Amino acid sequence: MLAPGVYAWSGSDFAHAQLVKREIVQTMVWLFAVALLLAVIGGALVSRSFLRRSDAMARACRAIMDGDLKARIPVRGTQDELDRLAGTINEMLDRIAALMENLHQVTNDIAHDLRTPVSQLRQGLERAKEGPGSEHAQALETAIGKTDAILALFAAMLRIAEIEGGKRRAAFATVSLAGLLHRMRDLFGPVADAAGHSLAIDLAQDAEVRGDPALLIQLLSNLIENAILHTPPGTHIVLALTVQEGRPALTVTDDGPGVPIDEHVKLFQRLYRREASRTRPGHGLGLSTAQAIAELHGAQIGVVPGAAGFAIRILFPAMRG
Repeated sequence: MLAPGVYAWSGSDFAHAQLVKREIVQTMVWLFAVALLLAVIGGALVSRSFLRRSDAMARACRAIMDGDLKARIPVRGTQDELDRLAGTINEMLDRIAALMENLHQVTNDIAHDLRTPVSQLRQGLERAKEGPGSEHAQALETAIGKTDAILALFAAMLRIAEIEGGKRRAAFATVSLAGLLHRMRDLFGPVADAAGHSLAIDLAQDAEVRGDPALLIQLLSNLIENAILHTPPGTHIVLALTVQEGRPALTVTDDGPGVPIDEHVKLFQRLYRREASRTRPGHGLGLSTAQAIAELHGAQIGVVPGAAGFAIRILFPAMRG
């Protein structure tokens, strides 16, 4: 204990604390400066990459506007937002190019296929104008038949255009494919029997899809009618339903002579008719209509490779739970 009147003082030097404080502030300043520099450099690199890719998109779009429908936006494979956008745009461009090619093909086919009936119609009307009464009536009857055929052709093409427009999606409902095949057998069984064919169904299991029942009936009707009309008597036709990796598949198979492989791609072209089929009535729009209906339902339609005889499969998207 200190004596009375004697005081003792104690303290500490803050110099060290001030030095540490300055060092912390300097470190924070340097860290901020480095972070700012990295942000500027990163932003410049990202901006440069974005501008480069956006310029590539602009060049591709400009080339397409100039008439090069094969131009596409480059995809880097990084699966980022720009890659997904580029992929979606490329798919849209593929669809537009296919439609343009289809339009060009249809225009040529219409000009080719209508030349003969219109010429015959004109010749018949000229004979009716100059011939006697009996020939006059016969020529008019022939002219009416040719006119009906031309109108039927345009009606079929307009129906395909309506289907491709997507308006029929409003009538979509849940459709049982097994029930659909039973109905098709009831409708076409007697027709097949009358033509000397047999029509059977093969159901591995039932499956349901979202679709327009009337259009699905038309799709299968076109395929079954083709199998009946273009195969010899005694041909067996089978309507099969299977499920492949959760996706329902309908297959129309016949054991007839089949179609050469080099013609498989052409079968779905509008107004395409094989030489062996040109003596039969029709316009070559049955499979084109079937393809339009399948695409409306998000399904894939095509010839089954390696099948005995001839087979066409419609593979629907998986049914969502």
